[in-house]
Amino acid sequence: MFSSLGCESRWYEIGKDHRRIITVVIKSGHMCDLKSGVLYVRVVRRSDKWVPARVRGPRCVAGCGGLLPRYCEAQAAGAALLYALNHTDYSERFLAYRAVRDTPHDIRALLSDCYVRIITCKHAAPQVVLETHLANLVSCCVLAADGAHFVELGVRGAAGDALRRPRVQCDSRELAAWVARHAAYARQLYHEHVHTLLPADL
Repeated sequence: MFSSLGCESRWYEIGKDHRRIITVVIKSGHMCDLKSGVLYVRVVRRSDKWVPARVRGPRCVAGCGGLLPRYCEAQAAGAALLYALNHTDYSERFLAYRAVRDTPHDIRALLSDCYVRIITCKHAAPQVVLETHLANLVSCCVLAADGAHFVELGVRGAAGDALRRPRVQCDSRELAAWVARHAAYARQLYHEHVHTLLPADL
């Protein structure tokens, strides 16, 4: 007798010849009729339709070069937030997510292959403070003023107007550099995708 995954099981030897020994594993709750050689399985159904809670959030499966990235709980939360904000548009791929200002401001950067979003989570529901399509993102750089650290985004208007330069304050220069670096990476990926000719287009 042995236990596997909490289910008590028994080994039954139901037949033997010169070539092999036939062995059947019966889990508790099942019944084997050794005389007729028929295995009866009792199916247990739950009437309350209870579904166990998810152990961990869905992960991002599109890594650099198409490789599968290591699971990260924070990035899984970022992916869930992205698809909650874009109404489950799975054609938009998650890239990166990080908190850039701590409480009480609670500012976070959320990047996909289409948008750069700056979000505040200090209220009950997350609110988008800044949303820029990568086609309109011209530049991103790190600035420091009066002891504070900022990432400045150069954003082109929809009608090709003069550049707007919104700034996002971060808790440290390292966080500002992270936002600028990942925004530049997302912008490069977007333009490479736009200008890549697929075999069907040749």
